[in-house]
Amino acid sequence: MTIDAGLLMLQNINSVLFVTLLVISLDTFVELPAMMLGRPVLQKQTRYRLYRPGAFALANTLADIPFSAVKILIYDIIIYFMVGLYRSAGAFFTFHLFNYLTYLVLQSLFRAFGLFFSNADTAFRIGVLFLPTSVLYSGFMIPVFAMKRWLFWLVRPSSSFTNLKLIEIFTSFVVLP
Repeated sequence: MTIDAGLLMLQNINSVLFVTLLVISLDTFVELPAMMLGRPVLQKQTRYRLYRPGAFALANTLADIPFSAVKILIYDIIIYFMVGLYRSAGAFFTFHLFNYLTYLVLQSLFRAFGLFFSNADTAFRIGVLFLPTSVLYSGFMIPVFAMKRWLFWLVRPSSSFTNLKLIEIFTSFVVLP
């Protein structure tokens, strides 16, 4: 393999991993309107002291785990084998683990936006501000070393992207004895 072919393959792998996480991020944004629609019921039940909002958020997350796990697993199977990433059980399940953890973290974040802000307009503005900013500063469009130092905290959501890149590149290009 020549150097040019290797660099092109790396760029293709980076693009696939970025788009995979982008689709998962956009899929979690649906939680914000769903949380805002259920908010009047939550406020009424909180006023009647039926249960606490923290219990509602925890129960909502635990109830969604089986459905979201199957949804992300099917998506990961399709993407992983359609694109032709490195075929091994360890690499696939690590890919799935990072994608699923990213899904759960972003789902919780958008649910938190829905719970913290009483106005739907404010919650949507914060969510819409957060999503493109985290995509832009994920390390794909702007490399981490080229970012301003005061934007370093935005690099934290991109750790899934970085870890997926490292795992795929290590398993693809490093020949283990």
